[in-house]
Amino acid sequence: VSNNGGADVWNYDLENKSISCRFCSFSCPSRSLWQVSRHSITSDHINKLKVFQKHKIQGDEGELNGSSFNLDVAKLFV
Repeated sequence: VSNNGGADVWNYDLENKSISCRFCSFSCPSRSLWQVSRHSITSDHINKLKVFQKHKIQGDEGELNGSSFNLDVAKLFV
């Protein structure tokens, strides 16, 4: 799971004990992790993961946190 997008891509449902892909509407029981591996190599999933990674803001370069956002807003009003 962590090799294929981690928590940004996969959601674990404790109540139903299932894991699901946020991009593809794929879901399976958590005991069947081979299905996750199989799903992660489908062309549909790979393409959606590439688009997600292309548009994801990485690191401190463009990431907004509370203080930087507030500072940017304050500068806007000055």
